[in-house]
Amino acid sequence: MVLLRLRTLLTAVLLLLSTACVLAQTVYKGLILVSHERFTLQGQQLHVYMKVSFDDNAIATGETLLFTPVFKSSGRAVRLATMAVSGGARERYEQRTDELQHRLRVNVPMVARDANTGINTFIYDAVIPYQSWMASSALYIECDESTWQGRDPHIYEDLLYSRLPLQTEPSISQRLIVLPDTIRLAAIGSISASWVQFIAPLAGASGSSIVNGTMRLPYRMKPRKRYTRMMADSLSRIVQREGQRHSGQLFRIELVGYGAPINKPAKNERRAAKQTLLLKQALSARHLMGDNDVRITWVAEDWDSIRQLVAASHMPLRLAAIDIMRTIDVAMGREYALISLGAGTLYDFLRHDIFPRVCRLNYRLYYAPRASSYYDTARVPGGLLSALTPLNFYDTALAFGHGSQEFFDVIDLAACLFPNCIEASIDAGAVALLQGDVLKARQYLEPWASDQRAWCNLGLLYLMEGNRQQAEVYLRMAAADGVPSATEALHSLQSKSFK
Repeated sequence: MVLLRLRTLLTAVLLLLSTACVLAQTVYKGLILVSHERFTLQGQQLHVYMKVSFDDNAIATGETLLFTPVFKSSGRAVRLATMAVSGGARERYEQRTDELQHRLRVNVPMVARDANTGINTFIYDAVIPYQSWMASSALYIECDESTWQGRDPHIYEDLLYSRLPLQTEPSISQRLIVLPDTIRLAAIGSISASWVQFIAPLAGASGSSIVNGTMRLPYRMKPRKRYTRMMADSLSRIVQREGQRHSGQLFRIELVGYGAPINKPAKNERRAAKQTLLLKQALSARHLMGDNDVRITWVAEDWDSIRQLVAASHMPLRLAAIDIMRTIDVAMGREYALISLGAGTLYDFLRHDIFPRVCRLNYRLYYAPRASSYYDTARVPGGLLSALTPLNFYDTALAFGHGSQEFFDVIDLAACLFPNCIEASIDAGAVALLQGDVLKARQYLEPWASDQRAWCNLGLLYLMEGNRQQAEVYLRMAAADGVPSATEALHSLQSKSFK
């Protein structure tokens, strides 16, 4: 019976492997190509995904181009998040202006042009609240030039779709057919089924191999090109070394930098933004970006790690320092309160023993198997799975319907076949939460506790175990990351009616 079920599931997966031509559409005078578009309705959220490639000639050295998708229908319009593509000389001009005018730049995602390779690609991935009129709306791409090369800038608007090709994915609360609205574990804690988060794996991800590591950074490191080149060179050596160890091809790089207080919080934020841009440019110059999806974020002041290190230390006034960090916000004078504690001796200890241990750069490298045709793998015994990806299994599970036994079986099977795929493990942990199996859920979720995609389900796991304090920590982080179900769970947790 088990063999028959497995054969049925694999057959269903093969049906989903039929390939379709991916046609790229051009915008902005034919210099920008948009492909792999997906518009998925998930409950009350619309997930917009597209791959954007642009030629080196699209952006001149001293120019900036703002890429903005816009939904329009019958006089109504919604502008999505803007992606800025910047030339090197323009960026240096803007940085000098920032310093001279003490200007804090707006938080717009920035893509650095790679003049060495001549081909540049970035992934546009956004989630917006869904409105009913969007189903019949048209999608336009607005490209806004910003130049200082002596010619007048223009705004170009190109029609990408006259009617949005919307794919509907029912919300979890609509699809669960075998589970109650509330899952309770031995009267310890309960969660709503609508809070549990499922994540679709990336189209190119197979979970074959993920490499994690940490690079220590010097405290008080200034955002200068010399230090940035050292970081980029170290990352290049790591990528080269790991590429020799793994047979797959690198397709995504995630970098998270962490800093400690040096100056005023606003100045530290500007330093972090500058360091992020310099590192992105240095990686582009070393051809590490190219077609790879490179994500770089920088935490200017990592107070979470500082608080954990202080709690584990034997420093004097330790409990008072922890209380200040927990109750006084940074904008309300947290650092000044620490400086005044113990006549400055405690803050000296932080600067010499704690802050240097916080500064680091965490990296995560994703390697996918090299592409192979279905015909080649089908002829090799045991070679079929190399042509499958976690996304194939996820789509197959959706075809059976959320809440069905087949849905649970396929999600579990994907997690077993792709143990290094984050999304597959998170989804398997979500299934375990819905089934009330906290031990199995912890087995799948705990290895990814540092990844923001697992925070929502980790918070629900702690909630089912009765650890409300730890649950609130993870749910707060997930809510800050924009997960609606985490916000709903957090409100319920903080309400007096929660049981």
